Amino acid sequence: MKIITLKDLGKDKNLKKEIKKAIEDGKIFIYPTDTIYGIGCNAQNEKAVKKIREIKKRDEKPFSVIAPSKKGIKENGFSSLFLISLIFFTAFSF
Repeated sequence: MKIITLKDLGKDKNLKKEIKKAIEDGKIFIYPTDTIYGIGCNAQNEKAVKKIREIKKRDEKPFSVIAPSKKGIKENGFSSLFLISLIFFTAFSF
């Protein structure tokens, strides 16, 4: 296990590339949210998603998906209704 802070990201220019590769390769990661810590992976990596299902003992319930941008949502085939909802909540969240 490796703990990475924002300070670490500022010091090491290659760290972002290492993190991206690890996620692409199916590594599981923990990240802070506004209220709790989340467990995440590359949602397009079936083995990684299966591993999270095993860890959480969650066979059927859906997971939330974090996208890097609205463009990323469009590129990965989410419905336009979802996109409209995301735009609405992004525009009016505080």
